[in-house]
Amino acid sequence: MVKTYKIKMSLTGRATQLPDSQKIFGALIYKYSEQYSPEHASRLVSNILKEEICFAVSNLLPEGYLPCPRQFLLDKLASEEKSEKKRESNLPGKKIYKEIKKRNFIVQEDLYKMLANPENVLDSYPYVFVESSQQIHAALDAGRYNLPGLPPNVYSVPEINITEAGADRCERMSINEFSFYLAVDDGAEHDELIAVLESARKHNQLFFLGARASQGLNTYIIKEVELLPNFIADETIVFLNLGMLLPQQIDYEHSTLQLYTSERRPYYLAEGWDKGINGRFISYIEAGSIIRADKGWRTAGRSIQSPFQPRDIVFGKAFMLPLNRF
Repeated sequence: MVKTYKIKMSLTGRATQLPDSQKIFGALIYKYSEQYSPEHASRLVSNILKEEICFAVSNLLPEGYLPCPRQFLLDKLASEEKSEKKRESNLPGKKIYKEIKKRNFIVQEDLYKMLANPENVLDSYPYVFVESSQQIHAALDAGRYNLPGLPPNVYSVPEINITEAGADRCERMSINEFSFYLAVDDGAEHDELIAVLESARKHNQLFFLGARASQGLNTYIIKEVELLPNFIADETIVFLNLGMLLPQQIDYEHSTLQLYTSERRPYYLAEGWDKGINGRFISYIEAGSIIRADKGWRTAGRSIQSPFQPRDIVFGKAFMLPLNRF
């Protein structure tokens, strides 16, 4: 039997990105290895790869929000604009298009309204949007290298601002509370993993979910580990994808996909990224995609063997939200 959890987290500083399901999976395995042993963690990873244990993780999401299914809404809007009914509408399609593009995350109550009719985006408040910015930093190299008089090394660091547009359509508020979903088969490994999360919550252990953690960026603490009883129904076949999905058995014809392609390179803790090895490109189905999986969520995604490290995997079992929940 699978158990589903919502893990609530707080951002302790600033962020350069919102962590995806792969980063969260890596952080969970790292904590698991710390509490038990690297060998114990390797066995868990191997069981996940061989699908002997079902293990699905979402991206980190603003608390109370879901990814906006932009591509589905834009495709539906374009289709409706070709119809006679839409041409007679008083609502300009261009305005609706712009409003859809503004929204990175929407509240659960608005999801089905917008799926039924993209025009409902005009009343979709509050919502969350993400903006990129550059923060100026200065490295005091004079002290580091013991060279008095050496001028500061000024550089910029890309950061993001996660902002909620309030229900009154004017208020703006920074978001610091987040959550991710976790589904894992019941059993000994489940019990150990939840013990790791509860221990991290109890002791306010930091989770490093991105670069420059030593500068206080991309660090989080767990606030709550919430069990969600009967959250996933096995008979459901249509889902909102919440993570980075490597597809296995999905109905491509009746799904609306947003793709993300990245380059994979081996990483070593001491040396960093190995630039001497040609990277491998891999494409994922992004959060916000609408997925139809006739055989259910368990077989929709998969993980694969890392092309660089035999004991590592490329995690692609994204958590998918059943669309009959709200």
